[in-house]
Amino acid sequence: MRTRSPSARVIRPGMTLWQALEATAAAHSSHRAALIAADGEITLPKLVLEATSVDRVLRDLGVGAGDRVLVALPNSVRYAAAYFGVLRRGGVVVPVDPGLTAREVAAVAERGAAAAIVDPRCEVTVRAAFADARVNGGVHVYDRPRTAELVEGPAVEAGSRDPDDTAVVFFTSGTTGDPKGVTHSHRSLVASVMALERLHHEFFSGSVPDMMRKVVTVARYGGRAIRAAGKQTWFTAIPFSAIGGNEVLLGSLLGGHTVVTAEGFHPRRAMEALQRHKVNVFPATPSMVSTMLDLKDFESFRLPGLLVVGLGGGPATPELVERIQARFGCCVTVGYGSTELGGGVLVTRIDDSDKVKQGTVGRPFPGTEVRIVDEHGVDVPVGDVGELICRAVSLMAGYADLPSDAHLDADGWYHTNDLAAFDRDGNIRIAGRKDDLIIRGGNKIRPLEVERVLEQWPEVEAAAVVGIDTPRVGQQVWAFVVPRGAGEVDREQLMRHCRANLAPFKVPDHVRLCDSLPTTTLGKVQRHRLIALAKGEDITSIRRPVER
Repeated sequence: MRTRSPSARVIRPGMTLWQALEATAAAHSSHRAALIAADGEITLPKLVLEATSVDRVLRDLGVGAGDRVLVALPNSVRYAAAYFGVLRRGGVVVPVDPGLTAREVAAVAERGAAAAIVDPRCEVTVRAAFADARVNGGVHVYDRPRTAELVEGPAVEAGSRDPDDTAVVFFTSGTTGDPKGVTHSHRSLVASVMALERLHHEFFSGSVPDMMRKVVTVARYGGRAIRAAGKQTWFTAIPFSAIGGNEVLLGSLLGGHTVVTAEGFHPRRAMEALQRHKVNVFPATPSMVSTMLDLKDFESFRLPGLLVVGLGGGPATPELVERIQARFGCCVTVGYGSTELGGGVLVTRIDDSDKVKQGTVGRPFPGTEVRIVDEHGVDVPVGDVGELICRAVSLMAGYADLPSDAHLDADGWYHTNDLAAFDRDGNIRIAGRKDDLIIRGGNKIRPLEVERVLEQWPEVEAAAVVGIDTPRVGQQVWAFVVPRGAGEVDREQLMRHCRANLAPFKVPDHVRLCDSLPTTTLGKVQRHRLIALAKGEDITSIRRPVER
């Protein structure tokens, strides 16, 4: 199992993302595809050429160093070419969901002060053409050029050579109703890639005793681990426009691996891709994998090469982790990260125990420091809940609309606003969000705890809990419940279950049945919409707002 990471001698901390792509392409000049998508397959050297062509188009449109270019494309070869083409020009990529309407794209472009848009039809449109929201009024069309038309040569003078220059501005998912523009430098995103590579090294290398321990721990996955020891094949349907998808795109391509992707998520097509491409690593959100497990013909798929299902982008229940390990027959890793942190910063390891994987988000990535502190910034004892704070090279440069240091304390720690606790082995359990805390009668209620109890009831598919202010009694606990299948939920039995498993002050005051919960594209619950729903202000995405 001893192997060398495909990019171990290639990526260095002082590189820009464009330099990292060029270096990796030079080290992997084979004809094997590095990116496989609905619009084709492409090797790393060919991707360098296509990105160069995008750069020339942007230059002809007057886009210069530091200009922001909004990329509104689905996961595709076109997306990767546009992403790296902007970086080659020295510009700043602003990825957005391609499902946004023309009006919404124009609004994001205006807010982000974009100089150009690469839209879903591969048109590059300069700012003057979309100032009045005519996003597709285009002055130039970028249609993927034929090989003979591709141009080579060094990056033009506008290209960024400073790793501390801004590379990408992400807009957060808006789970609280207030998305922010998060800026990342080349240095922070390269650091995220290098941390992933060091994790790879941690498992696939080491001393003889270390390797023996790992082999014993993952004996049930031994054959899969051997097949995944070298260059791997990854699959993801997480949008590249989100920080999680961006991390997969960069981690696979700059890591010298192959990534297979899809323009959107469909459970059966995802299973077919895992099987057809003999995928080794499958990063996904918990909601994605849950729907795949519910396929009636799940057992008909054969996935002997799949080593890891990597869960991120939302909380994973112990029951889901257990189901994945049992039905996929592979290892599960559970991670934690955020847009501000540049992606994942905590993760369980392949050789961790089932208890660790089912109850925690593991330990820090290499190069990440974490603490759990109380409201005064003092470290809390092991087992106690406090706020998780992090310090890492992959940390964002800042928010687009705030001072560059507004997100840090005096010592450079980023306050995540997430509640967490250490176990005795240094693994971290996430307990919810600080701003989600419900205060009733002086007691603090963590919604995640109540949600887990609700979801243990066999009639419940999913649940979300919010606190609603009332004039006389403080906050009340409102639970929104999605019944399993097309069934119903017996409220009295559910309430008895809650009373048996929760202290009296944590038991929900109100339970509403819903066909679905309002979520972002990654499956994160939009709690601000549930609060609005409870107040009678928003019923647009829930077809059955019936209180029981």
